[in-house]
Amino acid sequence: MVNTNKLINLVDRLRGVPNDTAQEAADYIEESSKSHEELSGSEAVVGFCGWLTTRKGKTVMGSGTDCTHIANLIQVFCDENSLSAPVDGWEDKLKHPNS
Repeated sequence: MVNTNKLINLVDRLRGVPNDTAQEAADYIEESSKSHEELSGSEAVVGFCGWLTTRKGKTVMGSGTDCTHIANLIQVFCDENSLSAPVDGWEDKLKHPNS
């Protein structure tokens, strides 16, 4: 979501100020617009789970289940939504709930 106050402040500072402020504003606007074009992590997770609930049949997963079918579904969902592949070390950033 665009921080309107920050944007207004940056625009006000642009009037007659050096180019580095203009660059800061441009960078902020560019980054803000990207957030509206791409799915956030939470949007992708919710979208994926929503898609699973609309499919025919059951999607079974758990510690005693082969996860190949889930990996395939993840790939289909990521391809359909133009989501990039995970980068090396992504799993180190995860925090799993204790349940």
